[in-house]
Amino acid sequence: MGYKVHSKPDHVVVQYLGNSAVAKDFPHGNSNKPVNFLPSAKSLTTAMTDMVTSLCSLQVATASELEQFQPRNAKQKKYFERKSEVSADSFLVLHKLVYMLPGLIWQISTFPDLTVFFGAPQFFSLLDSGSSVF
Repeated sequence: MGYKVHSKPDHVVVQYLGNSAVAKDFPHGNSNKPVNFLPSAKSLTTAMTDMVTSLCSLQVATASELEQFQPRNAKQKKYFERKSEVSADSFLVLHKLVYMLPGLIWQISTFPDLTVFFGAPQFFSLLDSGSSVF
């Protein structure tokens, strides 16, 4: 049951009526394993996006760490490598921005590296006039 405190509308009092002894801790989602899911640490996922670092070297470097700081398997490493790649959708969005924000993006070069020259012309006119923004 929940009760709202009228003198403080952003406070709610919750009363649990039940037996906490019969509650069971289940694994998350569709998992068939009897243990709860432990997500990987952000520092590990960042390290796995590096395509130069191999899974083996990551496993050696994190062997003494807690479970969430160790890579699970090669499939996880491949997933984060693919996730960090620039996709065709990213190029499409970049090119749509050219038409959506005229004058902001001046040049897009995709070979040998992605290079985008952009800037707001209003800022350059402020610099040319010598006026202060602040």
